[in-house]
Amino acid sequence: MKATLLDILKDINNNKKDGLLSIIVKGSQYLLKIFFDHGEIYYMVYGDTKGAGCLTGLDRLEFSECAFFPGVKLNVTGGMNLSGAELIERFKAESKIVECKDFQAGAAGIQNITEVMSKLKLALIRQIGPIGDIILSDAVAKWTTASHGAGQGLTDLVDILKDRIPDASSREEFVRESMKIIS
Repeated sequence: MKATLLDILKDINNNKKDGLLSIIVKGSQYLLKIFFDHGEIYYMVYGDTKGAGCLTGLDRLEFSECAFFPGVKLNVTGGMNLSGAELIERFKAESKIVECKDFQAGAAGIQNITEVMSKLKLALIRQIGPIGDIILSDAVAKWTTASHGAGQGLTDLVDILKDRIPDASSREEFVRESMKIIS
């Protein structure tokens, strides 16, 4: 679904969502990643640039796709002095349209990816215990930082997760269950 980045940011801010908005920048090997806590930005990164520095030249970037990953957290100290509402103001003059993956106006797309992530988390927890919750968050952050967008697909995420399961039979069981979940 195509939407303006402004509409996506408004939805995240207005609905006080937690998670990661990963945006593919045309002609770049890097993603613009914006982390939200209750709809407010607490961290941004674009290549080697972090925090408010990501806003410099933002108006010159062209975006192709984005994906919102609910519940993804990043453990960082210090926050940004930019609210979600302020970022929205910066994008008001822009009408950058992006192809949204796993995001739709309203909750349908978010619920689908949220449901998949919840099922993957449970599958992982069954194999390695409660630490699976933390490992999933770390793996999703790694998956979304791939240089080719928000991961190449959910099978790439499963590959990252399976490598965190030390027992071979548990790893195989996780992969079987995960393939059913994502297909």
